[in-house]
Amino acid sequence: SGAEVIRLDVGPARLYDVSWRPDGSELAVSGADGVAIVVAAATGARRHTLTGHGGTVNGVSYRGDGAQLLTACNDGRARIYD
Repeated sequence: SGAEVIRLDVGPARLYDVSWRPDGSELAVSGADGVAIVVAAATGARRHTLTGHGGTVNGVSYRGDGAQLLTACNDGRARIYD
């Protein structure tokens, strides 16, 4: 229909990437503030805040089975979260 289903207001920083968890239950969002967040796809409620990145989080990607989340940061590091 083209109707907006949900709007994610995740913070003041520029967003760089969004990834659906394969089962559709969550979205991971990365941004310029050095944080990646995981939200419930149905409601937008924040489930996890992934900190400790040394700069902009440029990308997020779920493993094919959804068991882990990979973040890529401009500090030259990739991190994997359960």
